[in-house]
Amino acid sequence: MKRRHFLTGAACALCSAALTVHSTAAEDEDFICSSVEPPQQSFEVDFYAWTEGRTPESINDAIAAAKTNFKLNDYGTAFLADRWREMDGLTPNSGVITLGIAFLSGSAPQQDLVRNLAVEWLEGGVEQRIAFRFDVPPSKAQIRISFNPDGGNNSLVGRQALLSPVLNRTMNLAQVTRRVTLHEFGHALGLKHEHMNVHGPIVWDEKKVISEMRETQGWSSATTRRNILQKLSNDASCVGDPGFNPQSIMLYPIPKRWTLNGFSSRLNTNISDRDRQCLRGVYSI
Repeated sequence: MKRRHFLTGAACALCSAALTVHSTAAEDEDFICSSVEPPQQSFEVDFYAWTEGRTPESINDAIAAAKTNFKLNDYGTAFLADRWREMDGLTPNSGVITLGIAFLSGSAPQQDLVRNLAVEWLEGGVEQRIAFRFDVPPSKAQIRISFNPDGGNNSLVGRQALLSPVLNRTMNLAQVTRRVTLHEFGHALGLKHEHMNVHGPIVWDEKKVISEMRETQGWSSATTRRNILQKLSNDASCVGDPGFNPQSIMLYPIPKRWTLNGFSSRLNTNISDRDRQCLRGVYSI
């Protein structure tokens, strides 16, 4: 799904890359996010990630509910392979996934803003399963943040951050804004872009999108198709909230001129209840 994920990084680039700390109202509305989708993962990887810590009865019940309520195949919640596991965090065997966060650069105001915004994800029941611990040593951090103004806005998706060299960044914030910070932390928790939701209503004007992305971003048609135009399969739907969510923080603004059916979306600057509902499903809350 798009708030959903696979084994690649979500690279999000703002057309305007000035590094500033400012309010939501000042954010650039040309927010372009690119997420390279690889082939779907193997059954074994998905099944292991999903069943860890569950009893056979709870597994069967969850599969039956998913098939009935969301019309998914047995292991259709493929994105679950990227969810963080309790043993990945700083407090294993505690019932809580504690993710350590290290700042590799950035001013005190930038870091403070990130601290204050990131914890907004830990509401609506999500805090029962996930916690953040800031300012841990980079060698112990699951999420490592840099503020390179030329590095784009991007984050590795969920536990794929464990594949990154231990002192490398897993997230970069070229613009330290509310929207960008919340969006990238959504990726860090395992969510993907909402515009790729198979249940979405978007009918793209492909020629126009490809043309504009070539002119403004230098993207090839293949890159634009992979990052914007393609939809993920139903296998990647979020078991917690499989439908398209127009209020999702993981949906970036889509201008009406890019679609054939008049669809457009605004700049969402808040985490929606359905974003948290998706996370509750991912983390079995």
